[in-house]
Amino acid sequence: FEGWVATLLRTYGDPDHGLGARYDDLFYWAPSGAGTIEVDFVIRRGVEYIAIEAKAKPMLHAHDLKGLRAIQNLPGLTRRVVVFMGERPFRTNDGIEALPVRHFLNELEHGTRD
Repeated sequence: FEGWVATLLRTYGDPDHGLGARYDDLFYWAPSGAGTIEVDFVIRRGVEYIAIEAKAKPMLHAHDLKGLRAIQNLPGLTRRVVVFMGERPFRTNDGIEALPVRHFLNELEHGTRD
């Protein structure tokens, strides 16, 4: 599932080879000494960042969001998103957006949020 999301991000946003050049850089985030805490994708646009986690499951649990919670103090971070296989989008109390795959794909295709 992560590979599929990575392909979509590259296809729709890569500045050199993508369809829309919607970001400047795409990378993985894992703070040193944090064990298993990581974020699958961090997109940089200028001085702003968006953190994206991919979960191939229909329901999310608190442990699925630990990386997005750990990255919340990154300077310039404007959005934290988890893409999952559920039906409805929602936002956690601490501002993490949970986007079903179809909503995420719509954002990539059109460059806008649902």
